[in-house]
Amino acid sequence: TVGGMIDLERLFRRPDDFRRLTGLSVPAFRDLAERIRAGMEVARAGLARQPGRRRAPGAGRKYVLTLEDRVLMLLAYFRADVPMKRLGALFGVD
Repeated sequence: TVGGMIDLERLFRRPDDFRRLTGLSVPAFRDLAERIRAGMEVARAGLARQPGRRRAPGAGRKYVLTLEDRVLMLLAYFRADVPMKRLGALFGVD
């Protein structure tokens, strides 16, 4: 994570803690993240071909967190019902 306290690689080395936080094993999490990445690429390609598009592909606000960190944050929210403000502080985002 860029500016937060959560270190994904460190969590990966503690698979029991990772499963308690996310409900997934580390391999299942990696697979999920890759499937989401592939789906996002397909969606992004489809948006780029939209007729009448006003912005260039890739324009707009850039993500602060990596895809893996965003997936981890979402899973922590759903699994542990961590409030959004607390997640923001843990992941270093507003």
